Amino acid sequence: MPAFKIVPSRRFERDRSHRNFDVTPLVIPEGQGSLTRRIASGLKTAVHSGRLRLGSRAPSTRSLARSLGVSRNVIINAYEELAAEGYFIPRGGAGTFIAAAPPTICRVSPPQEDASDADPRPSPARLSQFGQCAVSLAAHERFRDASPPVEIDFAYWRGGADTQAEREWARLLRQRLQRPPADYPPPLGAPALREAIAKHVMPLRGIETSPDDVIVVSGAQQGIELVVRALVNSGDTVVVEEPHYQGTRQSLLAAGAHIRYAPVDRSGLNLRAMQPHGCKAVFTTPSRQFPTGVAMPFSRRLELLRWCAESDAWLVEDDFDSEFHYDGRQHAAIKAMDQTGRVFYIGTFVRSISLATFS
Repeated sequence: MPAFKIVPSRRFERDRSHRNFDVTPLVIPEGQGSLTRRIASGLKTAVHSGRLRLGSRAPSTRSLARSLGVSRNVIINAYEELAAEGYFIPRGGAGTFIAAAPPTICRVSPPQEDASDADPRPSPARLSQFGQCAVSLAAHERFRDASPPVEIDFAYWRGGADTQAEREWARLLRQRLQRPPADYPPPLGAPALREAIAKHVMPLRGIETSPDDVIVVSGAQQGIELVVRALVNSGDTVVVEEPHYQGTRQSLLAAGAHIRYAPVDRSGLNLRAMQPHGCKAVFTTPSRQFPTGVAMPFSRRLELLRWCAESDAWLVEDDFDSEFHYDGRQHAAIKAMDQTGRVFYIGTFVRSISLATFS
């Protein structure tokens, strides 16, 4: 790193406050950050090299500023920074002292044996069981890559292009950012947003709920992950549609769940061939089955609720795409039919407004 040297002046050499400081030139890094930061860095080097002895008194800010030819405020700010990092200890009228045990510089030593053949990466065994499973699953997934533009794009992860809605959303965001919140929102999400969502799902999906039952998350996948962590223990049996959304399967496998795959027919998830016992939870996309697009009729929804009641199983309803339909009125969500509180409902605004989700 380029550096320049500043030699102490004669007046500095006569100042008694520096006597524990080696008056060999103080090396200050050049060109990286403010002058305060660079002087603080040079003083740190002096501490670690021993030129500033541990536990001794540091040079006074006035004498050091005079020696370096800089403003005293620069030195004061550098001392305050070093005190915040644990290098210096201010002691009122007695002056500033070097810490007896300042922070150490972390250095990674190379392996001593078979260094040429050693793998510098941490062993996978050092990850948790959840982490090992997640890494294994990710290695077998095909990641979305940049594809050339097409006339009709069937990629399910992309939202619709509505420039008018985008302009309106951008305008509202700018308006809201003029009055940013002064603090972090509550963990469950902003109260006003949760109240608006509770009012939104009643006419649209038939769900009667209160803001206290709404949790705002960053995406449907996070909602699924939270539900899996809350409900599923390692070894629990769960039912998933076949075909299904791969994100649900990944979360369940990473949690150690035993998955039973139920077929999808023209009416959606079909559990008639499965015995209603020993199942912890059922994961389904009833309004528009993923990825077939089949809509589950009212009669099948009642069957599903009865099956879960007999199995004493939770039902997780992923209602990811319910805002869009061609004609008529969609069936109400299964959550709207839930009389026993066993349905977890996950909804999303990703297709219609922005990358935001609620559950």
